[in-house]
Amino acid sequence: LILVMLVGAMAGSTGSGIKVLRLVILLKGFVWSLRLSNRSPRQIVRFDWNGENLAGGEAGKMVQQATLLAAAYLLLWLLCSLMLLHALPPETLLQDAFFEIASAQANVGLSVGLTSAELSGLGKAALCIAMYVGRLELVPVMALLITVLQSATGRVARRKR
Repeated sequence: LILVMLVGAMAGSTGSGIKVLRLVILLKGFVWSLRLSNRSPRQIVRFDWNGENLAGGEAGKMVQQATLLAAAYLLLWLLCSLMLLHALPPETLLQDAFFEIASAQANVGLSVGLTSAELSGLGKAALCIAMYVGRLELVPVMALLITVLQSATGRVARRKR
């Protein structure tokens, strides 16, 4: 169930997750990479996408973007899970923390009972971050953070002059 929540919905839907489209790109990219590594020097390996043959560079870029987004999504899930686990009693199972954060990040709403009003600030922060990024999607949140950081570093640089 955790895996299904992490994959999430289709592109353009209101559900969060890595998205089925990105998962398909990753799987096709994996197969394409295997075929590339086992080809003869003169053999051309094509990457078929939606009935079109993509050039190697274009296909590589598409697979690289999907890999980057999936890795960032999974890294956020792991970090928030560890934050939540740190905020809970020692007997809490890792799989329960994984489940709670996957549910929050994918905007599913299921729980194994770890969330409550008595949860510490760190645990609430982990859930809020997961829900916020999951609801808005990773790319817009990353763009917002980059803009804020660039703006802040620009102000610091101007003050030093």
